[in-house]
Amino acid sequence: STQSRSSAASDVYKRQVVKEHPSSSLCWALLAEGSLLSDTDAADVAAYAYARTGRDLGLEQLRDAGWDGEGPVDWGYLPNQGVFRCLHALAMAAERLGFGDESDDADTLLRELSNEAWQALRGDDVPSDNAVDVDVDEELADEQESDHQE
Repeated sequence: STQSRSSAASDVYKRQVVKEHPSSSLCWALLAEGSLLSDTDAADVAAYAYARTGRDLGLEQLRDAGWDGEGPVDWGYLPNQGVFRCLHALAMAAERLGFGDESDDADTLLRELSNEAWQALRGDDVPSDNAVDVDVDEELADEQESDHQE
């Protein structure tokens, strides 16, 4: 079908983007979310692996940026959204695979990092490629990026 060819092409594109940007937690989140949409056991396992990878990368990047492992993280700052989306996808994939405690842990961490992110992401039971549309002021995003690189 045309839809399955389109989906397959989208998956290939997402994997290529991850190859080009392996440290981007947002790229890993997109892979995880796409796998969750497939709704098969194999895809759920893939989503779990993608989401864990993105979560680990995202948390490491937050620590490198000065986050001490406690306290809120800014949902409105675009580079942070990958780790939030990975945590959401991890909670969903872990639940589907029967890892209830890990699902609860991921969901709790997401809520502790940003209640705003938790509420926005929980609006979709199954994430989609456009699960979260955030208006970003490009000039502000550029300023924030340069502030975080100093």
